Amino acid sequence: MISDGLALSHFYSEMLQESTMQSVVTKVVDIILGPDWDDDDKVENQLANVRIQQLTDDFVIRVLEGLQNRPLKAYKFFHWVGKQSGYQHNTVTYNYVARVLAKMDSIEEFWSIEEMKSVGHELDLNTSIKISRQLQENRMMDGLHEHMMDSSYKPSVLDCIMLLKNIAESDEPVYDGILKSFTSAGKFDEAQIIVKTMTNAGYKPHKLTHNEIASGLCKLRRFEEASKVIDEMQACGCFTIRGVYMMVNDYEVIKTWKILIKGYCDAGELDKALLSLAKMIEQNLAGVDDDLFEVLVDALLTQGRIDGAYKLFLKLTGKYGIYIYQKLLHSRN
Repeated sequence: MISDGLALSHFYSEMLQESTMQSVVTKVVDIILGPDWDDDDKVENQLANVRIQQLTDDFVIRVLEGLQNRPLKAYKFFHWVGKQSGYQHNTVTYNYVARVLAKMDSIEEFWSIEEMKSVGHELDLNTSIKISRQLQENRMMDGLHEHMMDSSYKPSVLDCIMLLKNIAESDEPVYDGILKSFTSAGKFDEAQIIVKTMTNAGYKPHKLTHNEIASGLCKLRRFEEASKVIDEMQACGCFTIRGVYMMVNDYEVIKTWKILIKGYCDAGELDKALLSLAKMIEQNLAGVDDDLFEVLVDALLTQGRIDGAYKLFLKLTGKYGIYIYQKLLHSRN
């Protein structure tokens, strides 16, 4: 009986504390939602006069919950609490406020909260999933992609499919930015999957995208794949009938061809290098300069194909005004 009495007394005490805390939470929320919020000094004075026995994570989360429909005010409260003596935000409050701020009218504040990672705070898996769903529901594809790329957790296949589907239904070419992110990160397999998905959905990615993928694959010495991408560029209309690339600067396309040709030369695949050169010439891309010519001639001479180097010399010197002949003459002597 004594034990039961102590348990009941303890339960009653907890109920009183709970009731007291909730009444303080309600008062704080009412102050923040009141008409004086634009007057920061006045509001902070009112908050300072509230008898908050102790700032705890539970208290902060309850207030944020009461402000979840007013994310900008929740953001201000979050910063006010962080400045109070004896209290410091942690991963728990950081995750909760991130959920509150992942909305259309507070996305900038959400990203500023993300900067708290610099002091060691990370979004947990449940928060990451919840934020992804919120951004999806609000059709915020830019934010969703950025969140996925920045998250510590690798998005699931379902998340990626959902992202691509929503992008395909979007009126804005958000996918161009996503493709650029993948190519910049060296994730060319993922980039090609997105290109295929967008093409199947009836969208044509920006022409520069193909060039970035091809160039990146060349730098990784994945020459066969790069050559295939370049062929796809021509097949999908990236070149006009005359062979001039209209949507991006010719220099970028020429640069990709040169990387491919030089890569083949470095790998000893001279026949493929010469075939790529022939394709480049057919497309009227005047990128056969002395540097590329010297690489080709040097590669041919290294393999002892002096006659081939001489024929290439005869074919290209008159057409492009290139006169890199010292190595050739030296070899024939």
